[in-house]
Amino acid sequence: MEIKLNKCPFCGAEAAEMLNAHDLEECGNFEDDRCPCEQYEDAGECQFHTVVCSINKGGCGASSGYFATEERAAQAWNNRV
Repeated sequence: MEIKLNKCPFCGAEAAEMLNAHDLEECGNFEDDRCPCEQYEDAGECQFHTVVCSINKGGCGASSGYFATEERAAQAWNNRV
C-alpha cells in the first residue's frame, strides 16, 4: 500500500518524502544521548520514520517528527494545519 503525503502545510510544496532517522541525520538531532537507532546492530535498520519537505525538491525542510511506523509519520504530516 502506497502512503499518500499531502503538500507541505508551511510552504505548499509537493516535496514531501518519507525518510528514517538514520538516513536523514544519523541521530545527530536527538536531544539526549539515547539515539533510538543505537539499539540496532546495523544502524541502517533503524526504522524511526519522518516525513520531510525536501529542500532538494524545492521544499522548506519542515518535518513531521519521528514515529515508529511510516503510517503514523504520514498521519502526523497529513493532519497538520
